[in-house]
Amino acid sequence: MRQTIRRYMSGILTALLCMCMLPTAAVDAAENQSGKSVDIPVVITAEGVLPSEPETYTISLTKQVESAPMPEGADGDTASLQIQGPGTGTFTFNYSKPGVFHYRITQEKGSKTNCTYDDAVYDLYVYVTKSADGGLDINAFMEKGGEEGKPEEAAFHNVYTGTAKYDPPLEKVVDEKSGTAPKDSVFTFRMTPQDPSAPMPDNKEASHDPSTGALTMNIKGPGSYEFGWMYFNENHCGQTFVYTVKEIDNGESGYSYDRNIYKLTIKVVPAEDGIALQTFMTDESGEVDGMKFTNTYEEKEDEPEKEDDTPDKHHRHRKDRSGAKTGDETNITLWVSIVGASLVLLLALLFLKRKSSRKDDI
Repeated sequence: MRQTIRRYMSGILTALLCMCMLPTAAVDAAENQSGKSVDIPVVITAEGVLPSEPETYTISLTKQVESAPMPEGADGDTASLQIQGPGTGTFTFNYSKPGVFHYRITQEKGSKTNCTYDDAVYDLYVYVTKSADGGLDINAFMEKGGEEGKPEEAAFHNVYTGTAKYDPPLEKVVDEKSGTAPKDSVFTFRMTPQDPSAPMPDNKEASHDPSTGALTMNIKGPGSYEFGWMYFNENHCGQTFVYTVKEIDNGESGYSYDRNIYKLTIKVVPAEDGIALQTFMTDESGEVDGMKFTNTYEEKEDEPEKEDDTPDKHHRHRKDRSGAKTGDETNITLWVSIVGASLVLLLALLFLKRKSSRKDDI
């Protein structure tokens, strides 16, 4: 009988000791939830060259005791928490009866081949007891496998290694020869890889041709732009990737388009921390520092037909309207006068000659 009592008292003392060892922060969180629920924080951190679009991490919680209540939205024995990271999230538990509940928290391995995902395992223990006023008290603590202490959050640290990135720069210039170019003019550029499987810029707004791997990007107005981040990993080490970049003639009124074609070469070489990139850019003139496309703009206007204000034209117009012949005409009156005078002179000479002949006959 005494041994049974001793074992019973020993169990009570052990439970009390466990309660005393619970972290203060976890106890406070439980008390702030009116003794009926508890929040378990999850934190995702990362280092290295992160993806341009934040990765979504999945944290799984699995109950280790059949009777353990699960967070809302759980699927059977497992609940999942999605965190777009790096970032934080929370598992929230609600309890309605006393008990000791055990859970396990892990991170699912993601899809990025260049990322080492934290495979830490956390064991979560939740003690639910009746309070003096008839309600419930909730106390929780975690243990991380292989480590001492009781962490206040399930923390996972992911490491991205062996990656390098490059964002091809682009400058658009408009040379206004005459007039003012529209500020909202759309210019189109195309980057085409020599190998269709080569890494391409991560640009969601651009269009991609899966057959050639080409990327076509639209910009609005002159200025400095970027195609988007290009990502390279250890699998690309030792390879050389070649791209051509040109402007597409959109046929907008007033513009003369730049016909230059740039050649971008990217070499992936080993480095102390993984890989590094060596980039070269050339055009028909040789090596250049960047891609600059210059279009000229000349305002086009419809020219009205000019009126001929010369006197001759007005004179011809009057003759045209009267029905007379057009062009250069001789002065008829002058010629008639000359002919008449000549006839008179000729008759006078004939008369005088005749008179002279008569005198000789006498």
